[in-house]
Amino acid sequence: VSERAWLGLENLRLRQVNKDRLAQFENTFNQAAVGIAHVGLDGRWLRVNRRLCEIVGYSPQEVIASDFQQITHPDDLQLDLDHFAALHRGETASYSIEKRYIHKNGSTVWINLTVSMSQAEAASRYAISVVEDITARKEIENQNSKLSRLIEWSKDFISLADLNGKITYLNAGARRMIGAGEEQDLSALHFTDYVPQDWQEFFVAKVIATARESGSWEGEMQLQHLETGAQIDVHRYSSIIRHPQTHEPIAFATVARDI
Repeated sequence: VSERAWLGLENLRLRQVNKDRLAQFENTFNQAAVGIAHVGLDGRWLRVNRRLCEIVGYSPQEVIASDFQQITHPDDLQLDLDHFAALHRGETASYSIEKRYIHKNGSTVWINLTVSMSQAEAASRYAISVVEDITARKEIENQNSKLSRLIEWSKDFISLADLNGKITYLNAGARRMIGAGEEQDLSALHFTDYVPQDWQEFFVAKVIATARESGSWEGEMQLQHLETGAQIDVHRYSSIIRHPQTHEPIAFATVARDI
């Protein structure tokens, strides 16, 4: 084979390699499970993938005709602009923030946004954005936050203990009921410490044993104030908490109401 022919074949091979690499890149870009976009330095969308369009609810044509400022929640826009400007000035190589988009239907979409700058020449530089929809996680966090506040503000005694009886959590109502101040070291507190002596045998043999065997115990008994020794009549519900996957017992939960 002549040198000219060999060079021709090599060029064909290299063109095919480049074509295959471009096809792989296109597939990766378009079929990624996260949103990916190229964004101009003025904030306009230059290129977007299918997942990003699904996240915001707009067609590719509608997205390309706008900029990220238009769909960013007003309360989050300045933070994003500040980071974007710092990236443009070269003060940072990339940034990641959690922010909100406004979906086409008007709903709020929480995203985790990671942005870096392309390495192209200054005149043709653009930002590369990776967008992950975290709305479901944010909704769970919001519900958990509400639940935590509800538990903490409850006047009832609410506690968690490990399987050995060591207290891991007391809400404010529980602390007030048994006289455990904010400075109380919970790691040194056992759930028998605030059970009157006359109730110790019943508590261990009936309450704890029943909860272990059948999953829960409910009834009336007494608790005892840690400082004064005063006894408090309560209606108590104690149950076993199980691991969501293995269903193995992992903790005791108690709710008690002063009666």
